[in-house]
Amino acid sequence: MRNCRSIKTVLLGMGILVLIQFSFFPSPVLAKETSGKHPEVLVVYTTGTNELTEQQRKLDLLISHFTKEVRFTSAEELAREDLNDITHLFYFGEEQRTLPKNTVRLIDDFTGVKMVLGYNETQFPHSYSFVKKNGNTTIENLTLKKTKETITLSEPHQIFKISKDSDARTLISAEESGSEHPLLIKSYSNYYYADSEISLEDAILMGEVLHQVFETNHRESHPAVIRLEDVNPRLDPEMLRQCAEVLIERNIPFMVAVTPVYKNPETGEEYHLTDAPDLLNVLKDIEVQGGAIVLHGYSDQSGSGITGDGFEFSKMEYSELETRIEKGKEELVKLGLTPLALETPHYTISQEGYEAAASHFTNYLGQLQLTDDNWKVMMEAPYLTSPTFLKGMELIPETLRYVQEGEVHSIERMGERAGNLMILRDSVLSAFYHPYLGPEGLEEVIEEMMSYPALEWVDLKTDASLTRDVAVDDITSDEEDLLLNAKVKQNSFLSLNLRWNPIIIGAGVTIMVILLSYALSLKIRKENE
Repeated sequence: MRNCRSIKTVLLGMGILVLIQFSFFPSPVLAKETSGKHPEVLVVYTTGTNELTEQQRKLDLLISHFTKEVRFTSAEELAREDLNDITHLFYFGEEQRTLPKNTVRLIDDFTGVKMVLGYNETQFPHSYSFVKKNGNTTIENLTLKKTKETITLSEPHQIFKISKDSDARTLISAEESGSEHPLLIKSYSNYYYADSEISLEDAILMGEVLHQVFETNHRESHPAVIRLEDVNPRLDPEMLRQCAEVLIERNIPFMVAVTPVYKNPETGEEYHLTDAPDLLNVLKDIEVQGGAIVLHGYSDQSGSGITGDGFEFSKMEYSELETRIEKGKEELVKLGLTPLALETPHYTISQEGYEAAASHFTNYLGQLQLTDDNWKVMMEAPYLTSPTFLKGMELIPETLRYVQEGEVHSIERMGERAGNLMILRDSVLSAFYHPYLGPEGLEEVIEEMMSYPALEWVDLKTDASLTRDVAVDDITSDEEDLLLNAKVKQNSFLSLNLRWNPIIIGAGVTIMVILLSYALSLKIRKENE
């Protein structure tokens, strides 16, 4: 009997130890089911200052085409609760650094779709052992492997030189002097981008690959935009009318960027639209016939500059900037014009300024200034998007540039840009034109744009929301993804119950130990009888 009790005590103790071990053993970080309507994204970053830089904002531009549920946190501050309900995790290692152990574990153990960009991927050995880095290399071209379409870079660029395991696949390659290098690769649901910077050319191809990352099957359709630029009280109204007629006769929706006040501080000149009644009448006729009015600053100048010199909002404090936007908007509204979007002069504005703009407009046109440190650091998105730093505004990017006076190759360069952009299935093809150049040049621009396939003109007056929602059934049919999904479903019990698995397994083992103990005690009793 004493032996029986000893055995039972030992076995019961073992069961309790097993239960405790499984209960407190760290479990993998669960990802929310990714087949829902809206992906939820967390971007973890490592930068020199532990603050967001222009590189993360470029990534924001790309991700926010697919979802508005995007959050950012520094690798130094990442906590387990940050990953609650996250379906897609991005880690942007802009700087090489030893990461906190907790951050490493949380990222490495995350079970959803994951992409690492830049440095520090070696610190995630369980999920990124398929990446082998070997120095740097200089590249000149990018190729989307699925379609074999290539973009030539505007200038050579340096990336990480990597190789990959045999089960990993190259999605974007980079070439130089006949040599090919992987740039964006994947292994199951883990992606790696071999650069710590994102250029516009990168963004075009990465934008296409992100449709696969987010399992979103957007159809091929290119939103098209034409904008008549720099309309102010000193513009010849007849030139504006003739250009508008070119578009109205073709039934093409268009936008007119209006600056309500003209100023020349040197001469003391100041003109309002009320001082230009003929121009105001043309603008009202344009609006009635389908043209959309865009506020292009209040005076489109700063300091001693004259209207047209731009930079009006570049160094303004929040309150002053908001006042200028309010004055510009009110001046147009009082005259019977309704501005539907904002375009800042020369696209310059502070990060805080976007917040001020968002309290007045839902749409923003042009390129985006990405840092307060240097106004020249700007980029457009290749498609419609609503990045977090626009505070709810939707971006209609300017992608094809414009006709420069005296530049005979402007149209040709538009075509080259469009050729690159159309590699991306839903890229925006957007240009602007200065009416003072006359209607003939505008006709050339429209003829060029009308030659692009799958073109759909954006009508700002009827398109209440331009960025696309992801439909529930918008799932990619990529064969590898289907195979991966099948593998995940085979382990659906474990993946769905991963949070409770330690307790369940521990309890199961304890019950088995108790039953075994009971069976042994019965056996010993019989032997002693």
